[in-house]
Amino acid sequence: MKKKLFFAAVAIVALASCSDNEFIGDNSPTTQQENAADEIQFGFDMQKITRADAKGYEAADLLGGKFVVEGTKGENGTTTIASTVVFDNYDVDWTANTAGTTESNSSDWEYVGLTKNGASSITGNQSIKYWDYSVPQYNFVAYSVGNGNTAIYSGDPGATQLLLSKIDPATGSYTVKGALAALKKFFVADMVTKNKANGDYNKVVEIKFRHLNSKIRMGLYETVPGYSVKDVKFYSSASGNSYDTPTPTIPTTTPTLYSSEESIFSGGTYTVTYPNVGTTPDVATDYNKAHVAISGQTGGTTQTFDALDYNNPKTIEGNPSLAEANYLGEASNTATYPTSSTNKDYTDVLPNEAEGVSLTLRVDYTLVSNDGSKETIVVKNASAVVPAIYCKWKPGYAYTYLFKISDKSNGITGSLATDPVGLYPITFDAVVLATEDFVQETVTTVATPSITTYQHDPASNAVVMNEYKAGAGPIYIIVDGKSDLNVYGQLYTVARTGTTDISEATVVDALNIEPTTSGSTTTGRNGIALTTASSDATIKTIVGPDGNNITVDAHSAASFTPASAATYAYVYKLTGGKAVALSAGDSQAGYYSDIMCATTPLTGTADAAKTVYQKSGNITTAVTVAASTVDNADGYYTDKDCKDAAAVSGGYLPAGTYYKKVTVNYATYAVKVIKVQ
Repeated sequence: MKKKLFFAAVAIVALASCSDNEFIGDNSPTTQQENAADEIQFGFDMQKITRADAKGYEAADLLGGKFVVEGTKGENGTTTIASTVVFDNYDVDWTANTAGTTESNSSDWEYVGLTKNGASSITGNQSIKYWDYSVPQYNFVAYSVGNGNTAIYSGDPGATQLLLSKIDPATGSYTVKGALAALKKFFVADMVTKNKANGDYNKVVEIKFRHLNSKIRMGLYETVPGYSVKDVKFYSSASGNSYDTPTPTIPTTTPTLYSSEESIFSGGTYTVTYPNVGTTPDVATDYNKAHVAISGQTGGTTQTFDALDYNNPKTIEGNPSLAEANYLGEASNTATYPTSSTNKDYTDVLPNEAEGVSLTLRVDYTLVSNDGSKETIVVKNASAVVPAIYCKWKPGYAYTYLFKISDKSNGITGSLATDPVGLYPITFDAVVLATEDFVQETVTTVATPSITTYQHDPASNAVVMNEYKAGAGPIYIIVDGKSDLNVYGQLYTVARTGTTDISEATVVDALNIEPTTSGSTTTGRNGIALTTASSDATIKTIVGPDGNNITVDAHSAASFTPASAATYAYVYKLTGGKAVALSAGDSQAGYYSDIMCATTPLTGTADAAKTVYQKSGNITTAVTVAASTVDNADGYYTDKDCKDAAAVSGGYLPAGTYYKKVTVNYATYAVKVIKVQ
């Protein structure tokens, strides 16, 4: 009796996301049949983004009722695969309700007797194949053009055509050329290796397909204390802004990310390769994985999305019956996305695995006070960058880019030409408002580089206010454009001893305004306590969304593994000391030669006039005291400049208004608050 050889089609598309750590795992089923020892069987699994497996007709429909398989047998080398061709670019076709109608068809899939395709080198029609127990190993590579596409093997592809090369039996590599609409329906598969010694023969050869295209989405949320955010407007390039005169660049409500070079492809030629094969692959976690690189691409520099689906209603004037829903969410798990906030739709893009290009978000937005006063502040030209390391898109994966608008904004609220960058909180700590000419000093410094954090954890899509999960592996940190995290980066655990909210801005205040240090903990005047924690800035790899390693430059990334729930802050020091001019012969003691004040303090006297840096300085705050409440008046002044009169000294202060010097560190920082549940 002739032995049956059949193909059972189900489906898998492994999809993972980046910024919010959702992961679509591999839950593909194993298809087993009772068959004789010499039958080669194939199972094809495909998992949709909804985690529901596609089987039977649905799987066949996704694959367009056809796939191509290259199979070889023989001896694997250390970095090579078996060399004798068994399946030479064979077509496998699906026809409903044909199972059992031939010896080689038991599940509606048939390859025996089909006419060879344009890539195959066989001389006749396709024939049945059997396991050969005299060889130790088989290797299989497969692809499908997907539903609605047709394969061609010469010429220039049309809108629904894909130009395919022959699958190289020595390496498994091949090329596919087409436009986005056709390429995004194309399916690639990892190489499948079957070993006789492992008992793999006479078992189903499971091949897992995933789309060639990638998917991306973006979301925004805000953590600005006391305010909500609405009316976000997006820029599509780095040039111009809404402050320009007489012809300003007007942002739109269309969510947009842009890059500095063409990285949003609309077509091209993809080369599919298997760089780690054989018996001793270089990277075990990447063994037999399909990789893609694009050439001859066409494309642009912007990626747009559907309109934001604002999902955070706010009451108006304290009346719950009057609500506006056009506000951003206020936590990572309630972020605002384009289109439906429940579906959080992805946008198809072509993979950019070999050379990732950073993506920039640049926006204007409106702050609305939460106290019912209707007070608004328009913030313009705020930006954040997703580093290129997080934009190396792999086929079949979905990536989410979450952007947090915080009180550490680098936007502008006034004049582009004359006003400072950032949000500067109005504070009233010990301020005497009755002093007519009192000038309130600003204490918040705004950092410009974006800090991106990521944790590879399937279970981290939390349903609480926190961003990441303890015990779920390392959290990785990239500071855009910086490769000296070993020198200027520092991780802290954060707590508060008062009522001040923990935020990016209050962390900076704690480091700068009258800090006191006890052991490894620095506490600012605002009650924010920062305790140094360990992070590793020597790492050379980051675990990507698929669980495989991404190589990074030395000291350009850091990681830490939280063991328990806590609030962390990663701080990158941008500038340190305040410039001070010294004349020849002046004492250099206590000053530094670099603005970061990171080197050994200078000593001795200056041999010539020079600029040095002072690690800390003074500002003044007004203090109101009642009679006999301060029993040592040393250090208090009667004028706000603290220089035109000697300090009040000795005894009790009479009731009145005085001024006191407060130590301030003249440093600027980039800060990312990281909440771990």
